Amino acid sequence: MEDRITARAAELIERRDAITAQLREHTNTRVQLESAYQQICGAIAVLEELVPSDEITEIEPSPNGQVEEEEMANP
Repeated sequence: MEDRITARAAELIERRDAITAQLREHTNTRVQLESAYQQICGAIAVLEELVPSDEITEIEPSPNGQVEEEEMANP
């Protein structure tokens, strides 16, 4: 009986360690994504400052995320 308890405890500790490792990986990925997001926001802000506001045209994104052919033909 004691051996079963010890084996189960070892199994649970192993699972805990695996979950902790996954959590670290997800945290690292989140930090990297947040950093990339901030860099992109900064780049967009710089571009918005460089382009005169009268030259900015709003383009509605397509539902499937693809660039429409007419948008490519008339930039």
